[in-house]
Amino acid sequence: MLILADDLGFECLGVNGGESYQTPCLDRMAAEGVRFTRCHSTPLCTPSRVQLMTGRYSFRNYVRFGFLDPTEVTFARRFSDAGYATAIVGKWQLTYGDIDPERPAQLGFDEWCLWNTDAPPGSRYESPKLDTDGTLAVHPGAFGPDVLCDRAVSLLEEDREEPLFLYYPMVLPHSPFVRPPGSGGDVEGPQAKFAAMVQHMDSLVGRVLDAAGAAVHGRETLVLFVGDNGTDRRVVSRWQGAEIIGGKSRMNSHGTHVPLIAWWPGRAEPAVSDDLIDFTDFVPTLCEAAGLPVEAPEALDGVSFAPRLLGRPHTPREWIFCHYDPRWNVPGQPGRFAEDGTYRLHQDGRLIHVERDPLGEHPVAGEAAGSRQRLQAVLDSMPPWSPPARARRPETTGG
Repeated sequence: MLILADDLGFECLGVNGGESYQTPCLDRMAAEGVRFTRCHSTPLCTPSRVQLMTGRYSFRNYVRFGFLDPTEVTFARRFSDAGYATAIVGKWQLTYGDIDPERPAQLGFDEWCLWNTDAPPGSRYESPKLDTDGTLAVHPGAFGPDVLCDRAVSLLEEDREEPLFLYYPMVLPHSPFVRPPGSGGDVEGPQAKFAAMVQHMDSLVGRVLDAAGAAVHGRETLVLFVGDNGTDRRVVSRWQGAEIIGGKSRMNSHGTHVPLIAWWPGRAEPAVSDDLIDFTDFVPTLCEAAGLPVEAPEALDGVSFAPRLLGRPHTPREWIFCHYDPRWNVPGQPGRFAEDGTYRLHQDGRLIHVERDPLGEHPVAGEAAGSRQRLQAVLDSMPPWSPPARARRPETTGG
């Protein structure tokens, strides 16, 4: 199972050093699993999701905001071909400009309960409009994240003969900032509402973990939790004594550094890992963890981190790569970078020390010649690309 949080940077989890939000369930998940400290996404939701689902960098298959080409081979297709039941619950936002009620099935999902499969999508929170296996319905008076979590839990509890692959891209804690049920009337203002939304998201993850652990094959259940990009820029969080402004849509560490936790009772021993991970790595990891062969592995850009979970010998990545062309009218500049965990080299030649300068405001000169040379070789190995003169606006908005 893969859980994806919406607009949640690394700094938001208590176990990662965050001081602003209550995340006891995720902290417990990390204590019982493997917590990764250097996982990076793209700075925006759709390109991150396309990479996550296909294992390929954005220059290969990201054509416009809010869209995934139905001919792409997703992780759901791979699991379905291997005899798994496949389901997706949560945020869709992958058919802008090409609405198709059967698109989830075309991309490999047997069952779904989704927000944002049509336009306009309506609210993801209050009285949400959700698509359940091709049938759209409004849920009056309900809170969208709770309805979606109920569906995820019911899928995990269902008695079935075949194994289940569940993808749970949550709608929380993305804006608009709201008061979740039970948060109290004194929660006012964007910052306080965001904090309540993170806490509610954490409680829903706890429900799913409990259901996964209680399943018949609970000891065989791998659960991955990751954020899709940096936190909303209107949010300021405390992290290890410092104030962190959300970096969503920006090509700096606050825009791409996201939490990643792997929970696999009976298989993965508790640990903290500083292995470099990027979003192309999830397809090969999920396939290897499930014992699935990966057809044409040369078509994937990712590197499996399953050996790290299983305690097997492995060679971690020496670098990660990001190609970011949002194809949408959002702040920040398109670009590329390669990073070795200490230095990040941007396509325009700026070399950034990521720990000293996470915002990328002070390029270094006269140091790390070896890192610059190695990272430049990574950039040079990718197909040529020039950023567009201006971003393109999609047919509708989201994020």
